[in-house]
Amino acid sequence: MKLLDKNYWLHLLDVILKKPQAERGFIEREPQVGVEEVHHKGKSTTYLGARKEVLNPERNYTPFRPIGESQNQDDKGERADDKMDCVTESATNQLEIIVLFLNDLVLKGKATEERQEIVKVFKHFEILYQLPDGSWNADIAQRALAKLSGTTRRGNSQQNVADAVHNFGLVAEKYYPRVKGWNEYYQTVPQDILDRGKKILEYISITHEWANSSIAEDSLKYSPLQTGVFAWANKDANGAYTRNNYQRNHATVRDSVDTYWNIFDSYEPYAKKATRDFNFGWDKIYTISLKKKLESFDTTMIQEWKSRGWELVIRSEKEKGGKGQVYRLEDDKLVELSENDKITKAVKTLAEYGKLEGISELNYLKVTNQA
Repeated sequence: MKLLDKNYWLHLLDVILKKPQAERGFIEREPQVGVEEVHHKGKSTTYLGARKEVLNPERNYTPFRPIGESQNQDDKGERADDKMDCVTESATNQLEIIVLFLNDLVLKGKATEERQEIVKVFKHFEILYQLPDGSWNADIAQRALAKLSGTTRRGNSQQNVADAVHNFGLVAEKYYPRVKGWNEYYQTVPQDILDRGKKILEYISITHEWANSSIAEDSLKYSPLQTGVFAWANKDANGAYTRNNYQRNHATVRDSVDTYWNIFDSYEPYAKKATRDFNFGWDKIYTISLKKKLESFDTTMIQEWKSRGWELVIRSEKEKGGKGQVYRLEDDKLVELSENDKITKAVKTLAEYGKLEGISELNYLKVTNQA
C-alpha cells in the first residue's frame, strides 16, 4: 500500500516544498571525487572512455535513435502512472542509441571484429531486432533497471542507475514490458528476468563514467550523453529551449550538436532541442566492451547426435585443426571438458565396463613394495 510507503510521503513533502524532482524523478548528485570515476577535468581527454576508444568521431548519433517511449505510458502507448524513472529511461535510450550505431557500422562493413561481436550479442538477446520495414530498433526493459537501481516516487540518480546497468545487465523489453500501475511496475523483479540480465554480462561489459558538461562536444566522440536539465521552460523563436535558472529535475539524452543541442527525451515530443548555452548538468558516458564471443550452435545437429545415444564428441581430425578437444552434449550447446573432467569421465567409463577396480591403501602399499 502506498500509504505505508515512506517514499510516498517524502514525495508528497517534495511536492509541498516544490522540490524539483517531484515533477520528473531526477535526483541531481554531482560525482564524488575520489570515490567515483571523474574524467574530463579541464580540457584533457586522456582518461575519457573505458579504454580511451573513440566511438563516433562525427559526434552525431541522432540518426540512430530508437523508437521513442514515454515514462508515463504503458507498452501499448496508453496513458499510465508516471514512473518517475527518467534516469532509467535516459540511460536505456542512450544504450539503445549506442547499439543501433554499432549495428549501422556492421551493416556498412565498417565495424571492428569486437564491435561485430557486440552486435551479435544484442541480437541474440533480442534487444536489437529488425522491424517489418527492414529498419532496426533496440529496446531495453526499463522496468527491471528502475526497480533494481532503487527508483522511488522521489526519483533516482544517474550513479544508481549506471551501477545497476553495470551489475545487473540488460533485458529485452519483450520479456518485461511496461505496465500501467505503479505497484506492478515496481514489483520484485522475477528470478528469470534477473537471470537474463546476468547472462548478457557473460559476454559484454557496460562501464560508465562522469564527464564535465563544459566539454560535452568533445565527449560526444565517446558516447551520446545522459545529462540533467530543468524540464522544460522557455523556447526561442525556433522552438529551442533556452537557458534558465531553475534547478534541474529531469534526466535526458543529448546526442548531437549543430546550431542547437539535439535531445532525445522520454516525454513526447521525443525530439527536442536546446540552445548551445543551455545549463546542462554533469554528463554520464557509457562504454560497451566485449568479454567473450557469443557461442552459436546448430541445435538440430546436437539433438540428432543425442538421439544416437551420444553424450560426448571429440575433435579427432588433427590434420584439420582438431586437438583432441572433448565436448559434452547439452540440449542447446557443446560444453568443452577440462583436462581433469576428461580424465574423470574416462575413469568412470572404464569402471562402468568393469575395466577399473578400486583397491585398498594396504594393497597399494603391497603392490608398490612399501608394506
